[in-house]
Amino acid sequence: MTALVQLLISGVLLGGIYALAAFGLALIFGVCNILNLAHGEFLMLGALVCFLLGHSLGIDPFAAILVLLPLFFVLGMLFERGLIRTVAAKTGHEQLTASVLVTLGLSLCIEDVARVLWGAEEKGFYCALPPIVLGHGAIVISSVRLLALGCIVGMTLVVHQFLVRTYLGKALRAVTQNRRGALLGGIILGLTEVFTGYLLNPHWQETVAFLMLVVFLLVRPQGLFGRAQF
Repeated sequence: MTALVQLLISGVLLGGIYALAAFGLALIFGVCNILNLAHGEFLMLGALVCFLLGHSLGIDPFAAILVLLPLFFVLGMLFERGLIRTVAAKTGHEQLTASVLVTLGLSLCIEDVARVLWGAEEKGFYCALPPIVLGHGAIVISSVRLLALGCIVGMTLVVHQFLVRTYLGKALRAVTQNRRGALLGGIILGLTEVFTGYLLNPHWQETVAFLMLVVFLLVRPQGLFGRAQF
């Protein structure tokens, strides 16, 4: 039972990160009809810049948010104006195909450049926040991931209020796709990876997660809460 509780907590904390990524991806696709396959690489760049700021300048990862927000706002604006705006001008199937090709190419470029400049090995850095220990050491909760989950929930609530209460938000909400399918899917993915690593082998985590994604696309292509259209 203790192991089960530990796995559930770890899965939800990891799934919160995936949920935030999925929420952003769904928002972009719903508003702009652009399938951004470079979304994950932008997340990787954010983590990498956070690591470099901490490793080189000793900046706390949460304090680095003050640098990351304006930096990636500008980077996202350049990405939209330099590549996405041309794709968005297209219509129908041509637009979706162009968005896949352009963002996939950018994804491969970012990945290769990052690998050449900083290597392919995993990187980590020390955070001063101690873990939360419950039950005489039986259950350990990462303070960093717990705080990150709190930030994720806070940002999600802010975006939700924007979509619900503002005029522009209501217009965007009408075309935003599967916000609940995206958020719950992130939690399910996090739980799947944690339980796979515990029951099978950590090397199988990505494979099982990918197979689960394929199964969901085959069984529920309309989303977890969506309705099939004929």
